[in-house]
Amino acid sequence: MYQVMQHKETGECFFVNKRIIDMIDPKAITETENTPTGPRALNNKSNILYWENHSMAMMVAPVELNESDKEGMEYLTLLENMVLPEI
Repeated sequence: MYQVMQHKETGECFFVNKRIIDMIDPKAITETENTPTGPRALNNKSNILYWENHSMAMMVAPVELNESDKEGMEYLTLLENMVLPEI
């Protein structure tokens, strides 16, 4: 599933995978935090999206790796196997 986003200056539309949009979990926001605004495109190419609130920001961007990039592949393996705490 995709969400359509539109560049406010050029009117150009682009699609963002709903899994990216759903990365922000409203249930994880504490009483002392503001709800993040976004996603917003960082540039005209729409390949970098970000969310922000009064205390932090989160950015997502595509990364291309091939299997010969051992350090990058190791990092992705660590992320893939990371156990996150339940909220």
